[in-house]
Amino acid sequence: MRDRLVVLSILVIAGQLCLGEPVLWKTTEVQMSHPTVTTVVPEGVNDAVITLDCVTPWPHIRLLPATGTTWDFSAYRYLSFELDNLCPDSSAAFKVCLENSSCALGSACVPPGATKAFTFRLRHAGDPGFDPLFKGRRMPDGFPGGGNGNTAAVASIQFI
Repeated sequence: MRDRLVVLSILVIAGQLCLGEPVLWKTTEVQMSHPTVTTVVPEGVNDAVITLDCVTPWPHIRLLPATGTTWDFSAYRYLSFELDNLCPDSSAAFKVCLENSSCALGSACVPPGATKAFTFRLRHAGDPGFDPLFKGRRMPDGFPGGGNGNTAAVASIQFI
């Protein structure tokens, strides 16, 4: 059985729809955990049809910046995308992470045959100028720890 995912308009950052320009990620150079059972078909700029075989253990993909080595998301508040689950009999569960920032944005599930739009809040780390004593979950922006990450140097977006 195959689980088909369509990742459309993969980056809509801070409410700015990125269609056509600029090119934000390399649709021809998506890194995959299982390249023999995963296919990527570019569907224009910043869009691709990604097919994953759900029998493989923990399939995941990494989207890389089109230019340079990292993205700078420090001026943005959200990462948004739309995902279609083309499989008629299986839900598609996933987790979204920003690599090189130790920042897991969240996880979600798309029912069989459904399309959903997702918006995940970017949690920015920083130096507040003092030690907050407690570095737990859900720290406010500008504090280290708590899932906040270095959004100024994101090497890839990973879908697990």
